[in-house]
Amino acid sequence: MSQGRSRWADYFYPGTQTLKNVPGIRDAAALQKFETSTVVAREIQLRTDPPPRTFTVEHYTGIHRHLFQDVYPWAGRMRAVEVSKGDTDFAPMKTPTGLDLNAQGKLIMNALAAERHLTGLGKEQFVTRLTHHLTELNYWHPFREGNGRTMRIFLSHLAENAGYSLDFSKANTRDWAHASEQATSIAHFLNAVPMRAILRDVVTPHRARAFAQAHRTRKYADAVAKHPELEGAIGTLERLRAEIRERQPGLPYEEQTRKVNAVAAKLHKSLHEGQVPKLHTPEQALKIIKDLNLSRSG
Repeated sequence: MSQGRSRWADYFYPGTQTLKNVPGIRDAAALQKFETSTVVAREIQLRTDPPPRTFTVEHYTGIHRHLFQDVYPWAGRMRAVEVSKGDTDFAPMKTPTGLDLNAQGKLIMNALAAERHLTGLGKEQFVTRLTHHLTELNYWHPFREGNGRTMRIFLSHLAENAGYSLDFSKANTRDWAHASEQATSIAHFLNAVPMRAILRDVVTPHRARAFAQAHRTRKYADAVAKHPELEGAIGTLERLRAEIRERQPGLPYEEQTRKVNAVAAKLHKSLHEGQVPKLHTPEQALKIIKDLNLSRSG
């Protein structure tokens, strides 16, 4: 048996297709169920007590170690085998120039640091560069299992540090897998377009989330204090409410709310797309009212 095949076999219990694991589960289906439940619990812990966000190889392996510590004895350690999936061959254990997986990871982290961890970018620029670095991390694929979950959490940390949130629930599982393969496989000419399209929906500026929360709770002052650039969008809503009250004092509250919510949805869409709405003038507020058929003559 070749050394590579021997190392691959070392990950499994003899005579099975079940990865060696901490609780000693020998049934693959049972292991999958155990892994899913424990990793979800550990992921919740990461949200409430995140590790230092150093954006280094240690940060990355630390996420994997925390997620899979109850499942695999090699949690947090880089793979000892070559891996591939479909048409994609992931990063080799050692490059022709002698870089091992740890050194390859450092190159990726250094590239992120050189771009100031993507801080200070508008949404479209952020999505473009995030797509690039996601593809690099996916190709690196440093672990035997758990690469995708580790990468998504790391990217979430990166996004939060840069003023964005990532909601991966907006990404269809099948579409995500297809886009990952397209972006990482030479056979598909490293086509990053599908992944960039997915991330455009997944990425939301923090100010967009803050606006949505402020609109739900009516705690506008708190939102503006944290995101001064929201003054225009929130001021527009307040001006619109005032104009509605003045021009149609008898309009039922529910109808007022419905109309204001319609405008709030448009403002939120603009914020989600990376725009920063300016404060509407009284004349512009009147035009909105007319467009909503809220004027006295409407």
